[in-house]
Amino acid sequence: MLSPYAPRVDKTPAAVREALDPDWRAQFEADWRAALEQAKETFDLDAIHEVILNWWPLAQLCAKPGGRAQLEQIDREIAAGTAKTVPAEIEFDDITEEEIQAADGRITL
Repeated sequence: MLSPYAPRVDKTPAAVREALDPDWRAQFEADWRAALEQAKETFDLDAIHEVILNWWPLAQLCAKPGGRAQLEQIDREIAAGTAKTVPAEIEFDDITEEEIQAADGRITL
């Protein structure tokens, strides 16, 4: 079963990129470049932050040996209707509710 105790990947573009498996890394790079282009036009960094927040859990998964294979096995079992248990939602971050409220609902990197 998946463990919430995966190695900690920093929430930086370089760390996320480095931790991702090669096939996911290519998609991350495409998403990152698109977000940079959007930021150049809008002067708004929200799209860049969104890319990191979306890809960081997958980077955490890739950093754990066998993590991606476990997730893909669970996905296959769910799709086939043979899953014995429903996987618990994994908490990938240690941010507190107070920190979220202090940031006015916005998580910063």
